[in-house]
Amino acid sequence: MATRKYLPFDSPRKVGWEMARLFERYWASKPDYFTFEWLQDSNERIEFCCKNATEEEVDFTTSPALLEAIHSCQELSSGELPSDFGFTGFTKIAVHEVGSKVEVTEDQEFMGPLFWKLRVGLIVDHHRRIYGPCYFEHRPDHWSCIMRDQSPHDEVQSNSRNYSLKSEIVAVAAIMYRQMNEIIQFVGKEEAYARLRYESGPLTVTVVTFTPGKVRVVQAICSP
Repeated sequence: MATRKYLPFDSPRKVGWEMARLFERYWASKPDYFTFEWLQDSNERIEFCCKNATEEEVDFTTSPALLEAIHSCQELSSGELPSDFGFTGFTKIAVHEVGSKVEVTEDQEFMGPLFWKLRVGLIVDHHRRIYGPCYFEHRPDHWSCIMRDQSPHDEVQSNSRNYSLKSEIVAVAAIMYRQMNEIIQFVGKEEAYARLRYESGPLTVTVVTFTPGKVRVVQAICSP
């Protein structure tokens, strides 16, 4: 099979528009997940490079004050864990409690283009299968979000980790679209103007997804 050649985009904003197209494509698709092989072979405009990094070790730098706040969090130390359905709310409450003691990134509701669909959720057979309660802007180039995915698992998912959930893909596409198209307004004494927030460099999105019986962490990087 011949190697597919990807033509470069002439501006980061057009990459953002392509993210919006990807969002609508996957949001409307029937499958609840996509294998790495399929993702890497099926997209004609944007090249996907997928990797299972489950076994890799990652170092996190956590301040003593934050560790103390986490250890003293009543929500986390109560010993009572919620059901699969309630883990997203449980996490938000814990973040708010920790945030009352130390400075942490505040959560924000999904509002605006594409974001509102994550907030409302994807309804299948009168059941909200995908739901996005909130996102976090850690830095201008690194945002994260919490997702809840109640889609059923099949044999492929049980025997492999080389796949991405629909909820993860649409969350990444929506956030990267927002990162590349958000406008900042400046108001001075004599003039007012606006510019795109994104200027250059890679963008990172981390998605934490609560599914029945497990938690998935997926990170995506794009260099517009």
